[in-house]
Amino acid sequence: MGIVTFSGGSFGNGTTIPGRGFARGIEPKEGGTMDEIVIPISAASDIVTARLAGREAAERAGFKSTDLIVVSTVISEMARNIVESALPGEIAISICQESGKAGIVVIARTSLTKEFHDLFFANRLRRSMDECKINYKPGETVLTMKKWVDVWAQ
Repeated sequence: MGIVTFSGGSFGNGTTIPGRGFARGIEPKEGGTMDEIVIPISAASDIVTARLAGREAAERAGFKSTDLIVVSTVISEMARNIVESALPGEIAISICQESGKAGIVVIARTSLTKEFHDLFFANRLRRSMDECKINYKPGETVLTMKKWVDVWAQ
């Protein structure tokens, strides 16, 4: 597994940008994730970049219609919270499989302190995803969220 840092570009129309972690035809391994795309977040334009990368990853994971919107919205909110905090941060996105389920993992890393977790870890984000975990270390907050493809909605 590798990490691909993505800091801009135009996509979402089916084109592949060299260096991106999600290439057509690549499937995640059981229990693992595909290459992770890491988007540094510091400006409003980074919110759009993260949202589009998340939408494309969610499509590749097998999400349809409403769930694509949910994943994109959650990523936008996470990135917006980082931008509004005026602290450095990043969003990492990858596709995963566990116990035969396909899904997406979104990780937000920032230097927000525990006092600001209510802003960062809003209830509406928790309710929109299937799994949520927040870890605090000195000088860093890591929010990990997963959403699984709903096979019944296909």
